[in-house]
Amino acid sequence: MAVQGSYETLEIPTYVLGPEDPNPPFQRRGYWDIYPYTMMDDIGEKVRPVKYRAQVLENEYVRVIVLPQLGGHLYSAQDKHTGREIFYRNSVVKPGLIALRGAWISGGIEFNFPKGHTVTSVTPVDHRLVKEHDGGATAWVGNVEKRYRMAWAVGIRLRPGSSLIETEVKLSNRTALPHPYYFWANAAVPARFGMRMVYPCTKVRTWGGWYD
Repeated sequence: MAVQGSYETLEIPTYVLGPEDPNPPFQRRGYWDIYPYTMMDDIGEKVRPVKYRAQVLENEYVRVIVLPQLGGHLYSAQDKHTGREIFYRNSVVKPGLIALRGAWISGGIEFNFPKGHTVTSVTPVDHRLVKEHDGGATAWVGNVEKRYRMAWAVGIRLRPGSSLIETEVKLSNRTALPHPYYFWANAAVPARFGMRMVYPCTKVRTWGGWYD
């Protein structure tokens, strides 16, 4: 079965943000320095239905929804055999003051570059759907960030006959100068009773230092 890739309209109850601060903050330093971006810290208390243009990928095993208007979040990945969500799917869009510019939302997978909870966490990014030669389909999201003019793109891919969700990450420094960066994909899962997180590693950091 070839993967179906399409755009659909998804309506989600949303706590609407107030207007952005028109003046980019000069006073922020270090990690929190976001100039020339403005702050998005006017968190609203009123909720209303908002329509989002969603990228949808679907095969016989999985249905994936990506929201380019919200930073390219992978909003939903549903196991079609069980009907369960693979990640935490938030039933509302309710920003909290966590990201570099303030507003941040939980759920799904958040793609971050060049810093965590990044400047495009809840703002529109570029997007396109691509049909692959093997019958698969890829939802691409990405952006050129304004501070250093570096670019990121993430391709979220389904293939025929496979339940795997693949991601292809492309990072690019478009200037002749070196710039600091890291890429972070932040995934959310429901904290149900008995949940265990298995994270293979060779070193563990505690408040007392690093241990093998």
